[in-house]
Amino acid sequence: MKNDEFDAEVFVRQSAALTGFTITPEQMPGVVTNIKRIVPLAKLFVDFPLPDDVELASVFEP
Repeated sequence: MKNDEFDAEVFVRQSAALTGFTITPEQMPGVVTNIKRIVPLAKLFVDFPLPDDVELASVFEP
C-alpha cells in the first residue's frame, strides 16, 4: 500500500470498532492526527532490511 492510499480516519474508525474503543467526535481529529504521525515512524521498522539468518533473542539484554 502506498502512503497516499492510507486513510487514517478509516483505520481509526475500523480499529476502534474491532477493539471496542469509543472515540468521540471531539477526540477523532486528535487520534487521526496522531495515527498520521505514527505511520511514517512504523514504516521505518517495517521496511528495515534484515538478513535471512537473523534469529530472535530469547531474552532481552540491554
